[in-house]
Amino acid sequence: MPKKTARSSKRSWKNDKKVNIFKKKIVKLTALTLLVFISITLLLGYFSYKSLTVSFASASGSDSFDLINQDIFVVSVISINYLDSNPVSTKKLLLFIYDTDAKKVLRYDIPLDQVIDIPGKFGEESMSKAFALGYSQNQEILSGVDLVNSSIKKIVGINIDRYILTYGDVDKDVNEILNGRSPLEYVSFDTLKNLRFKLKTNLSLSEFSYISSFVSSLSKDDFITGEGFYDGDIKDLTFDSKSAIEKKNVAILNGTTIPGIAWYGKRAAENMGLRVIVSGNASGKYDESIIVPDSLDSATLGYLKRFFNIDKVILKENSDVNESVINRADITIIIGLDKAKNL
Repeated sequence: MPKKTARSSKRSWKNDKKVNIFKKKIVKLTALTLLVFISITLLLGYFSYKSLTVSFASASGSDSFDLINQDIFVVSVISINYLDSNPVSTKKLLLFIYDTDAKKVLRYDIPLDQVIDIPGKFGEESMSKAFALGYSQNQEILSGVDLVNSSIKKIVGINIDRYILTYGDVDKDVNEILNGRSPLEYVSFDTLKNLRFKLKTNLSLSEFSYISSFVSSLSKDDFITGEGFYDGDIKDLTFDSKSAIEKKNVAILNGTTIPGIAWYGKRAAENMGLRVIVSGNASGKYDESIIVPDSLDSATLGYLKRFFNIDKVILKENSDVNESVINRADITIIIGLDKAKNL
């Protein structure tokens, strides 16, 4: 009888120990869950309404669209020192191309010493000067961002949908998040709290959350580092995009005397997997750019509107534009002087 009692007592002690261990695990799990929740809340908090200093385009704007439902979208990261520096210095330019269907991310580190013909009337300058040139025109942040993005578009030949402008040393934290690393792994409590004071973006809260969630689900092999072969890399990613699958016949016409406009348009369209049947000069000169499609419900049309920032769209059946190619193409773009001078 005593032996039985001893065994029972020992069994009871083991059970109590298991219960205590289980309780400790529950407490730790609850604490960790609470910490994660608080951290994510703080991280996303910097995207509150007041911290988003640049408004989205209006619903009628050519770049107004739902990023979350896109199969392919592009985000630029522009890292500068500080706006009160003289001159403003660009530290880094990154480009992230997300393919949510293929579950891939193509990323580029744009060389700051690369010299291009900066869009507008700035002539040939290095990419390191693009933001400062735009910002110096009117001291508007968006002017600097727009000139950088237009310059990157000219290099890579794909539209840039959103941007993140960072100040000081926060660019590393943003880069880590966009590259798929969870901010909880390395970002300090103070960094999360102060992040909203060190960047500006036109990403919404839901869009940033969507990107963070998407990249966190990928493996290292799903991230592709581009080596400068922009057109080839991008075409490999976009050959089965929603726009490409539509197989619309696209015609791109240069309605100005500025050389190379139709070629640039053809390159941009083909980089998104589009089928260009004609690219060349229009029969006349156009002050205003126009798109003539056979339908308004098209991913191809939406992309071309965003890339060229063209709002004037007239259905083929209602158009009186005198260009013979319109009869053969599903979508005809005529790039006028209003857009060509900034390409």
